[in-house]
This record gives sequence, C-alpha cells and structure tokens, in this order.
Amino acid sequence: MHDADHPADSLICAHVYSRERPLLFVYREEDGFWTFTCGGNDHENRSDVVPVCHHCALDEHGLRDTIGDLPPGFEGSRDSADGIWQVRCSIA
Repeated sequence: MHDADHPADSLICAHVYSRERPLLFVYREEDGFWTFTCGGNDHENRSDVVPVCHHCALDEHGLRDTIGDLPPGFEGSRDSADGIWQVRCSIA
C-alpha cells in the first residue's frame, strides 16, 4: 500500500517485482525518479512495470547500502544478481 511514507515514486519491471528475473539495472532520472529493471528490452506495455516506493524497492533487494545513494542522472548496472554494481553518469 502506498501512502505518504511509501509513495509510488518509482517504477519496477514486472519481471523483478515477481522475482522471475534479478534486478540488474537501476536508473535515477534527473528529477529524482527511480526505475528498477531486469535490464531486458521487453518492457513494452504498461503491465510490464509496477509503481513502487523506491525506498521499499531498495530495501526489498538489499540495495540501500550499495546504490541507495545513487545521484540523480546516474545509473547502476551489473551482469548478474551477485555482480558488482557499476555506476556511471547517464547525462550526455
């Protein structure tokens, strides 16, 4: 349930949300909005993403200490669920 303490201020792909695939890509837009995905290219429909609280998504996947401080305009990716996060600026 989303409320003032848990706003739906980010999106997570349905594959990661349902635990079909690992979380491999995180993007934080310049305005602070977060996107969490499996890194796949098959997110074409509205049903392929789920609105979530970004704090909840970070906590659910144990990422608060690794990429929880990702600055706006940056992205993080890894090759596998056990891989090391590579962070880079995504602003051209």
